[in-house]
Amino acid sequence: MAFSTKSRLFRTICVLSLGGAVILILLKFAPQCLGNPYEPLYPEVAKEWLARISETESMFGIIANGKLGNFGFVVIPVIAALFTLFMSRIKCLRLRAITLFLILAGAYAMMFYQIRGLFFLLQLCAIPLAAMVGSAYAYYKNTNTLLAGVFFISALFISIPATWIVGARLVAIRDYESDSVVSSGRFLECYKFDEYNVLSALPAGTVAASTDMGVPILLNTQHKSISANFHRNQDGILANIELMKADITDAENLLRKTKVDYVVLCVNDFATKEIADMYPDGLWYSLYRDDVPAYLTPVSGGDERLLYIYKTQL
Repeated sequence: MAFSTKSRLFRTICVLSLGGAVILILLKFAPQCLGNPYEPLYPEVAKEWLARISETESMFGIIANGKLGNFGFVVIPVIAALFTLFMSRIKCLRLRAITLFLILAGAYAMMFYQIRGLFFLLQLCAIPLAAMVGSAYAYYKNTNTLLAGVFFISALFISIPATWIVGARLVAIRDYESDSVVSSGRFLECYKFDEYNVLSALPAGTVAASTDMGVPILLNTQHKSISANFHRNQDGILANIELMKADITDAENLLRKTKVDYVVLCVNDFATKEIADMYPDGLWYSLYRDDVPAYLTPVSGGDERLLYIYKTQL
C-alpha cells in the first residue's frame, strides 16, 4: 500500500529491482534453480528414458510427427491472447489485459518448448475465454437477435479444446500408430489393482519392472521398485535400462548386484516392448518371447493375467 500512491515509473523500478535482487540471491545460494533441471541426468538416462516421455517433448516435434489432435492446444491459447488484446482497448482494463497477455505469451512459448507447460497455459486461458463467452452472452441478452445467438454459440464452441481436437483428427492424413495397438489391449490395464494380487501375495522384496510400472507396484504391493518415472531416481532408472539392454549372462550379474527379487513385465506395456525390440540380445526381449533364463522362475498367475512375474534364483 505504501507504494500504491507513487508514480508508475517508480513502481516499475521497484519491481525490476526486486526481481534483480531475487536473481542475484538465487545465483549466489541456489544456482541450480536457474539451470536446466535435466542437465545433471546421466546421458543414458536422458537418451533412453527422458527422450521417450511425451510431456517433455516439444510441441513442434509433436505436430511434425503428424499428431494433429494436439492442434487444438495450439489454437485455444491464440484465441485467448487475441481476446485479451481486444480487451486492452478499454482504458480501465488496459494494464491488466496487457499483463495477462504477457503471461500468456510466456506460457505459450514454454508449451512449445515442453508440452507439459500446456496444463498451466490452459488454466490461464480460462480467464480470458470465460470473459469472452460471458461478453458474447451479454450481447445476446441485450440484443436478443439470431445473429447475436449464433455469435454466442460460436464463441462457446471455439473456446472448447475438444472442438479443435476432434476437428483436427477428422482431417488427419495419417493414422496414429498407437490407434493400431489399442484393439489388442491398453496399457492402462496394466494399472488394474487385481493384476497385482499375485505379486502382492509374494514375500516382500525388490522388483525390476519398466519405469511406467514403478508407481503401480509401490501403490498396490508391499514391494520396492528399483525405478519409476522420477528424474531424481536416475540411479534406479539407469539400472533398469542396463537390465533391459543386458544379455542373459550380464543380466544375471546385474540382478544380483541390484538385489532384485522379482522381475515383472506387462503384456500391454507396448512402449517397453517397442524399446525391447531395439535390443534383441537383452533380457526384456527374451522374456517377452518366453525365453526364460535358468536364474528366473515364472510365478503362475493364471493365463488371463497381464503381468509376467519371475522370481530370481541367485
